Amino acid sequence: MRRAERAAKRRKSSTSATIFESDENKDDTEVACFATVKGTVSEMDTSETNCINGIVINGDFDKSETKAVDVQLQCNLLTDGQSKFSIKTIKDNPVAMKYYTGFLDYKHFMFFFGILGPAVNHLQSRSSRLTPVNQLLLTLIKLRQAKDDVELSFMFRVSEATVSKTIIKWINFLYFQLKEINIWPSQSTVQQHMPTGFKRLFPHTRVLLDATEIPIQKPSNVNSQSATFSTYKHKNTLKAMIGCTPHGCVSYVSDCYGGSVSDRQIIERSPLCKEASKYFERNDSIMADRGIMVQDLYLLPFPPC
Repeated sequence: MRRAERAAKRRKSSTSATIFESDENKDDTEVACFATVKGTVSEMDTSETNCINGIVINGDFDKSETKAVDVQLQCNLLTDGQSKFSIKTIKDNPVAMKYYTGFLDYKHFMFFFGILGPAVNHLQSRSSRLTPVNQLLLTLIKLRQAKDDVELSFMFRVSEATVSKTIIKWINFLYFQLKEINIWPSQSTVQQHMPTGFKRLFPHTRVLLDATEIPIQKPSNVNSQSATFSTYKHKNTLKAMIGCTPHGCVSYVSDCYGGSVSDRQIIERSPLCKEASKYFERNDSIMADRGIMVQDLYLLPFPPC
């Protein structure tokens, strides 16, 4: 009788847990986490408690009877289907697509991927866990958002070395695939898309030029140190001349030179000067920073450089 009263006074302890089975066929299974439930189990009622192949456990542990046992529940974190960043993560979100890649939506992104041709399939190595589409996505995020390699490795569930190799491989691939595209617009195209206010003040502007410098690691070679040191930035850089239309579209990118090269020297060596007749028409104007002194190069119908 006393035994029954003691049993009635004791509250039943209930426990619930969800176990996710790890898929042995997937490489992205995360580290397992463990939870231990201690108690005395009296009787497992199959109608209330189920513990079969990782199904949800819901049941009551009665401490009044039977011996104490330790029940260990092992759960594996969800794998790449829900935690790994990929093109599927943002394909239905145009805002995210625009933010990460610059493309308007998923169709726009895939159109660009398609024009790269079948050569993209040769970029998929046997050991790579990223498909070509996701390799392109990773590269575009690096270019647009300037994220660190370690952050990208967390996002895509790959190593930092894989991130670095993927970016270098795709930058070179995109260069050779896209360099033949003529991005220099015609005079009529520039005039058609020129902003109204700008057109009223500078109606004949064909291109706006300015130099940009990219910091680099200090070279070990003394001559390279001298060639790449920028007195303006006070560090070692690479310098290039960028041209854009009045509407803001990039229309020209020069070759890169060491930071010690002047803006004028870059223009003198560029096709904009050597092949000016192919780029400019009568009455065209070039707008540039006042520090770029190149007016004399374009005084003649055909520049002498």
